[in-house]
Amino acid sequence: TFIRDGAKEDNKESKTNKNNDLPAPGDYSFPLSALDPVRDLGLPELTRAPDVSPDWLYFDPAFKSEEDDRNALPTNAWYQNLLLARGEPSNLHRAYPVPYLVDVVGLIPGLRTHVNHVEANAEVMQLSFNENFGLVVGATKKLGATYPDDDDSENFESHKYKVVQTTDLGITLEWSIMKMSSNIVRGMPFTTMEYEKFYPKNGDGKLILPTIASPLPLLDPILVDGSETKLDCSGGSVSERVLVQKDIELYFHTSDFSWMVFFSHPAWITCLVDGERGTLVQVVDYESDDAETTDSDNGETERPFVIRAALIDQCTTNANPVACRTGPGNRLLEDPKKGEYTELLRAHANTYPGRNTHFSYNISSHADDQATMHFHWDPQSMEKRADKSSTALRQGTSVSP
Repeated sequence: TFIRDGAKEDNKESKTNKNNDLPAPGDYSFPLSALDPVRDLGLPELTRAPDVSPDWLYFDPAFKSEEDDRNALPTNAWYQNLLLARGEPSNLHRAYPVPYLVDVVGLIPGLRTHVNHVEANAEVMQLSFNENFGLVVGATKKLGATYPDDDDSENFESHKYKVVQTTDLGITLEWSIMKMSSNIVRGMPFTTMEYEKFYPKNGDGKLILPTIASPLPLLDPILVDGSETKLDCSGGSVSERVLVQKDIELYFHTSDFSWMVFFSHPAWITCLVDGERGTLVQVVDYESDDAETTDSDNGETERPFVIRAALIDQCTTNANPVACRTGPGNRLLEDPKKGEYTELLRAHANTYPGRNTHFSYNISSHADDQATMHFHWDPQSMEKRADKSSTALRQGTSVSP
């Protein structure tokens, strides 16, 4: 039986608790929104142990942190699992922003990206992925460096992160190992990580550097800037340094996946294929904007160092029987080929979503069958000088019947 909201007004003789104007037990004349599920409706009470419960401040509407200007977090969102981390995260802390599935428990601290596949039949639909095929954009200690506690079995790099902002379209995470953050938004073709200018040492005095990681061995050399320049990582030790102007391409035989990684600044990289840790590609230095320092007169600040990664082909040599399937729910014949898609990504890699994304819509007062949806991506630029007139065009507005 549903009780309408006006029931309280219709029943003037309703029993109430005079102290706080709440219904007495067994009084169903109040609207359901005013009833306690356990006390008033007799529903079973479920409790959660403190160690698996979110911090109550996260969901208190009155909470506002003075430390990081953070408000209470939403209680129902597509990224809900990422809000519930306390201490070290697990593989349950993931989200599906589409088309990738992302989590925070990869080979190194950072954001791990998974290519996924839809498995469906007449009774069930599920999303499947191979955890070992994921690519992490994050940070770790300098390759080849040794520290006194490296042989300590308890020694590991913390994957802890905190939520610094949430919106209708996205969530921003920041990691504790170094000041790096990622804006995760709906429909992102790239994963993006921003790093502050100076690479800090953590509490153990270890130099932490931006790194791309995969548990798979990288057997082919890295292709640099789409040219003949290549970096071989298979020597069993840290490779030589190579200067990258814009991007690199990685191909993993085991998954048959090809990835592109884009850099905001010309960067010097090294790499290592380790039998225990897989493949690590690390930025050891980059050409910062010496002339573009903070200027209070014009509001300009030095750009953060940004790394962006995107899958360009999940069926590079037709060696992956799952990823190479064609048809609805899989690859389509009209999908752009690897070369076409690579050029498309290169053309748009410089613009990435910021933290202040939002969505709104309005229904026309003249045509009630038409609505306008506005997607604001808070566009940021990896280029030295952002062209505000062009980024304004990338906000995204669509009119839908």
